Amino acid sequence: MNARGDTVAARLQDIPNRVQEVAGHGVHHGATVALTMVQTLSGNDLRTLHPIFPVGEARENFEELADDLGVVATTIAEDVS
Repeated sequence: MNARGDTVAARLQDIPNRVQEVAGHGVHHGATVALTMVQTLSGNDLRTLHPIFPVGEARENFEELADDLGVVATTIAEDVS
């Protein structure tokens, strides 16, 4: 875990911080890999895309899609150690 601290107690108290740091790194790495795959497979340069925030009925469809993706993400997260 490589917890930081001068004493055993300090290292034990640092473990949650290190866990968050490692988990955050994993999330960033996963997002990077996913974006790289989408860019490679689609042939689009994702750096040139701009976020769009839909309104009205399009916003409802967007929220539904985000909820669906959330279910998939949760299932994957529960399955992966």
